[in-house]
Amino acid sequence: MQKELCVNKSPHESLIKPHILINTLCNKVIPFLFLNNTEHFFFDQDSQAYEVFVDEGLKDDIATYGVYYTEKCPFNLGNRVYGPQTLQNATFQGVEQVLATFPPSKNLNIYLDRESALKILNRLPLCAKDRHNAHEINMLNRIAHLIQMRSGVTVFLQVYSHLEVTPDMSTSEATLKNNHWKQMQQWYPGGKASRLKKSNEGADHMCELGYLLDEPLSAPSVTQYHNHMLLQNIAPKTSCDSPFITERFRPTT
Repeated sequence: MQKELCVNKSPHESLIKPHILINTLCNKVIPFLFLNNTEHFFFDQDSQAYEVFVDEGLKDDIATYGVYYTEKCPFNLGNRVYGPQTLQNATFQGVEQVLATFPPSKNLNIYLDRESALKILNRLPLCAKDRHNAHEINMLNRIAHLIQMRSGVTVFLQVYSHLEVTPDMSTSEATLKNNHWKQMQQWYPGGKASRLKKSNEGADHMCELGYLLDEPLSAPSVTQYHNHMLLQNIAPKTSCDSPFITERFRPTT
Protein backbone atom coordinates (compact mmCIF):
# COMPACT_ATOMS: atom_id res chain seq x y z
CA MET A 1 0.00 0.00 0.00
CA GLN A 2 2.83 2.40 0.83
CA LYS A 3 4.45 1.77 -2.56
CA GLU A 4 1.19 2.32 -4.41
CA LEU A 5 0.50 5.56 -2.57
CA CYS A 6 3.94 7.12 -2.59
CA VAL A 7 6.10 5.69 -5.37
CA ASN A 8 3.96 4.80 -8.36
CA LYS A 9 2.72 8.32 -9.13
CA SER A 10 -0.69 7.82 -7.62
CA PRO A 11 -3.05 10.83 -7.40
CA HIS A 12 -2.57 10.80 -3.61
CA GLU A 13 1.23 11.06 -3.78
CA SER A 14 1.50 14.77 -3.00
CA LEU A 15 -0.78 14.39 0.02
CA ILE A 16 0.60 11.27 1.66
CA LYS A 17 4.26 11.33 0.64
CA PRO A 18 5.47 13.74 3.38
CA HIS A 19 4.03 11.52 6.10
CA ILE A 20 5.65 8.20 5.12
CA LEU A 21 9.45 8.05 5.22
CA ILE A 22 9.96 5.74 2.24
CA ASN A 23 9.60 7.93 -0.82
CA THR A 24 13.27 8.60 -1.61
CA LEU A 25 16.70 7.26 -0.77
CA CYS A 26 17.16 10.17 1.64
CA ASN A 27 14.05 9.08 3.54
CA LYS A 28 15.35 5.57 4.23
CA VAL A 29 17.54 4.58 7.15
CA ILE A 30 21.16 5.26 6.24
CA PRO A 31 23.10 1.98 5.82
CA PHE A 32 26.03 1.42 8.16
CA LEU A 33 28.30 0.96 5.14
CA PHE A 34 27.95 4.62 4.20
CA LEU A 35 29.14 5.76 7.64
CA ASN A 36 32.64 4.45 6.92
CA ASN A 37 32.98 6.82 3.97
CA THR A 38 34.66 9.99 5.24
CA GLU A 39 33.46 11.89 2.15
CA HIS A 40 29.83 11.26 3.13
CA PHE A 41 29.92 11.67 6.92
CA PHE A 42 32.22 13.46 9.35
CA PHE A 43 33.08 11.73 12.62
CA ASP A 44 34.23 14.09 15.38
CA GLN A 45 36.99 12.37 17.31
CA ASP A 46 36.69 14.74 20.29
CA SER A 47 33.04 13.96 20.99
CA GLN A 48 33.06 10.50 19.35
CA ALA A 49 29.95 11.36 17.36
CA TYR A 50 28.84 12.00 13.79
CA GLU A 51 27.83 15.52 12.77
CA VAL A 52 24.74 16.79 10.99
CA PHE A 53 23.41 20.30 10.44
CA VAL A 54 19.75 21.34 10.30
CA ASP A 55 18.72 24.74 8.98
CA GLU A 56 15.37 26.34 8.26
CA GLY A 57 14.04 28.99 5.92
CA LEU A 58 10.88 31.02 5.35
CA LYS A 59 10.12 32.86 2.13
CA ASP A 60 6.74 34.07 0.83
CA ASP A 61 4.98 32.18 3.65
CA ILE A 62 6.64 28.93 2.54
CA ALA A 63 8.85 27.17 5.10
CA THR A 64 11.62 24.72 4.23
CA TYR A 65 14.28 22.79 6.09
CA GLY A 66 17.72 21.57 5.07
CA VAL A 67 19.70 18.58 6.34
CA TYR A 68 23.44 18.57 5.63
CA TYR A 69 26.16 16.04 6.51
CA THR A 70 29.08 16.75 4.15
CA GLU A 71 29.48 18.28 0.73
CA LYS A 72 29.39 14.94 -1.13
CA CYS A 73 26.89 13.12 1.06
CA PRO A 74 23.99 11.64 -0.97
CA PHE A 75 21.74 11.93 2.09
CA ASN A 76 21.73 15.73 2.18
CA LEU A 77 18.16 16.91 1.85
CA GLY A 78 16.09 20.02 1.27
CA ASN A 79 12.34 19.74 1.68
CA ARG A 80 9.12 21.69 2.11
CA VAL A 81 7.38 21.84 5.48
CA TYR A 82 3.90 20.45 6.00
CA GLY A 83 1.57 21.93 8.56
CA PRO A 84 2.18 25.42 9.99
CA GLN A 85 4.63 27.34 7.82
CA THR A 86 6.89 28.56 10.63
CA LEU A 87 10.63 28.47 11.25
CA GLN A 88 10.09 26.56 14.48
CA ASN A 89 8.09 23.83 12.75
CA ALA A 90 10.70 23.67 9.98
CA THR A 91 13.47 23.08 12.52
CA PHE A 92 11.55 20.33 14.28
CA GLN A 93 10.70 18.56 11.02
CA GLY A 94 14.35 18.67 9.98
CA VAL A 95 15.37 17.17 13.31
CA GLU A 96 12.70 14.49 12.97
CA GLN A 97 14.02 13.64 9.49
CA VAL A 98 17.53 13.16 10.88
CA LEU A 99 16.47 11.04 13.85
CA ALA A 100 14.21 8.86 11.68
CA THR A 101 16.93 8.07 9.12
CA PHE A 102 20.26 8.02 11.00
CA PRO A 103 21.32 4.67 12.51
CA PRO A 104 20.01 4.72 16.10
CA SER A 105 23.05 2.99 17.59
CA LYS A 106 25.49 5.75 16.56
CA ASN A 107 26.26 8.90 18.54
CA LEU A 108 25.03 12.04 16.82
CA ASN A 109 25.71 15.77 17.20
CA ILE A 110 22.90 17.85 15.68
CA TYR A 111 23.88 21.48 15.06
CA LEU A 112 21.13 24.12 14.94
CA ASP A 113 21.23 27.88 14.45
CA ARG A 114 17.77 28.50 15.93
CA GLU A 115 18.29 29.19 19.63
CA SER A 116 14.62 29.05 20.62
CA ALA A 117 14.23 25.55 19.16
CA LEU A 118 17.52 24.46 20.71
CA LYS A 119 16.35 25.41 24.21
CA ILE A 120 13.19 23.34 23.81
CA LEU A 121 14.97 20.30 22.37
CA ASN A 122 17.52 20.29 25.18
CA ARG A 123 14.64 20.02 27.70
CA LEU A 124 13.05 16.94 26.16
CA PRO A 125 11.07 15.14 27.40
CA LEU A 126 9.00 18.13 28.48
CA CYS A 127 7.21 18.33 31.79
CA ALA A 128 3.42 18.67 31.86
CA LYS A 129 3.54 22.47 32.17
CA ASP A 130 5.93 22.87 29.24
CA ARG A 131 3.88 20.50 27.10
CA HIS A 132 0.79 22.61 27.79
CA ASN A 133 2.52 25.82 26.66
CA ALA A 134 4.58 24.39 23.78
CA HIS A 135 3.76 24.93 20.13
CA GLU A 136 4.03 22.00 17.69
CA ILE A 137 3.63 19.56 20.58
CA ASN A 138 2.99 16.65 18.19
CA MET A 139 6.37 17.20 16.54
CA LEU A 140 8.07 17.41 19.92
CA ASN A 141 6.43 14.19 21.06
CA ARG A 142 7.68 12.38 17.94
CA ILE A 143 11.19 13.76 18.41
CA ALA A 144 11.23 12.74 22.08
CA HIS A 145 10.08 9.25 21.12
CA LEU A 146 12.79 8.92 18.45
CA ILE A 147 15.46 10.03 20.92
CA GLN A 148 14.19 7.56 23.49
CA MET A 149 14.41 4.72 20.95
CA ARG A 150 18.05 5.53 20.12
CA SER A 151 20.85 3.66 21.89
CA GLY A 152 23.40 6.21 20.69
CA VAL A 153 23.85 9.57 22.39
CA THR A 154 22.01 12.51 20.80
CA VAL A 155 23.35 16.01 21.49
CA PHE A 156 21.93 19.32 20.22
CA LEU A 157 24.51 22.09 19.75
CA GLN A 158 24.32 25.70 18.60
CA VAL A 159 25.95 27.47 15.71
CA TYR A 160 25.41 30.92 14.23
CA SER A 161 24.51 31.44 10.58
CA HIS A 162 24.94 34.23 8.02
CA LEU A 163 28.13 35.55 9.61
CA GLU A 164 29.43 37.37 6.54
CA VAL A 165 29.92 41.12 6.98
CA THR A 166 29.19 43.18 3.86
CA PRO A 167 29.92 46.88 3.20
CA ASP A 168 26.22 47.78 3.05
CA MET A 169 25.56 46.59 6.62
CA SER A 170 24.95 48.97 9.47
CA THR A 171 27.53 49.24 12.22
CA SER A 172 25.30 47.52 14.77
CA GLU A 173 24.55 44.61 12.44
CA ALA A 174 28.22 44.13 11.57
CA THR A 175 29.15 44.25 15.26
CA LEU A 176 26.55 41.60 16.07
CA LYS A 177 27.88 39.25 13.41
CA ASN A 178 31.45 39.74 14.58
CA ASN A 179 30.42 38.99 18.16
CA HIS A 180 28.64 35.83 17.01
CA TRP A 181 31.75 34.69 15.17
CA LYS A 182 33.94 35.35 18.22
CA GLN A 183 31.48 33.39 20.34
CA MET A 184 31.66 30.43 17.97
CA GLN A 185 35.44 30.50 18.07
CA GLN A 186 35.28 30.30 21.88
CA TRP A 187 32.82 27.41 21.77
CA TYR A 188 34.72 25.49 19.08
CA PRO A 189 38.47 26.34 19.16
CA GLY A 190 41.28 24.97 17.05
CA GLY A 191 39.77 25.73 13.63
CA LYS A 192 36.59 23.76 14.36
CA ALA A 193 34.48 26.92 14.18
CA SER A 194 35.45 27.50 10.54
CA ARG A 195 34.48 23.95 9.61
CA LEU A 196 31.13 24.24 11.38
CA LYS A 197 30.45 27.58 9.73
CA LYS A 198 31.02 26.09 6.26
CA SER A 199 28.84 23.07 7.02
CA ASN A 200 26.00 25.25 8.29
CA GLU A 201 26.19 27.21 5.03
CA GLY A 202 25.65 23.87 3.31
CA ALA A 203 22.47 23.32 5.32
CA ASP A 204 21.30 26.80 4.32
CA HIS A 205 21.86 25.89 0.68
CA MET A 206 19.74 22.75 1.10
CA CYS A 207 16.95 24.99 2.43
CA GLU A 208 17.06 26.95 -0.80
CA LEU A 209 16.68 23.73 -2.78
CA GLY A 210 13.52 23.02 -0.81
CA TYR A 211 11.85 26.03 -2.44
CA LEU A 212 12.22 24.34 -5.83
CA LEU A 213 9.63 21.77 -4.77
CA ASP A 214 6.50 23.45 -6.06
CA GLU A 215 3.95 20.97 -4.73
CA PRO A 216 2.24 21.99 -1.48
CA LEU A 217 2.61 19.55 1.38
CA SER A 218 -0.45 18.84 3.46
CA ALA A 219 -2.07 15.98 5.27
CA PRO A 220 -5.13 14.44 3.61
CA SER A 221 -8.48 15.34 5.13
CA VAL A 222 -9.96 12.64 7.32
CA THR A 223 -13.50 13.33 6.10
CA GLN A 224 -15.26 15.96 4.01
CA TYR A 225 -16.08 17.75 7.29
CA HIS A 226 -12.44 17.85 8.43
CA ASN A 227 -11.63 21.16 10.19
CA HIS A 228 -15.23 22.35 9.76
CA MET A 229 -17.68 23.13 12.54
CA LEU A 230 -20.46 20.55 12.62
CA LEU A 231 -22.54 21.73 15.56
CA GLN A 232 -23.25 25.32 16.47
CA ASN A 233 -25.53 26.58 19.20
CA ILE A 234 -27.89 29.17 17.70
CA ALA A 235 -30.18 29.45 20.73
CA PRO A 236 -30.49 33.04 21.99
CA LYS A 237 -28.75 33.82 25.23
CA THR A 238 -31.05 34.34 28.21
CA SER A 239 -30.44 36.70 31.07
CA CYS A 240 -31.84 36.89 34.57
CA ASP A 241 -32.60 40.01 36.59
CA SER A 242 -31.51 38.32 39.78
CA PRO A 243 -27.88 37.24 40.18
CA PHE A 244 -29.08 34.16 42.06
CA ILE A 245 -30.83 31.05 40.74
CA THR A 246 -33.77 29.97 42.90
CA GLU A 247 -35.85 26.86 42.80
CA ARG A 248 -39.25 26.17 44.35
CA PHE A 249 -39.76 22.78 45.88
CA ARG A 250 -43.18 21.25 46.37
CA PRO A 251 -43.69 20.41 50.01
CA THR A 252 -43.98 16.74 50.76
CA THR A 253 -46.74 15.30 52.89
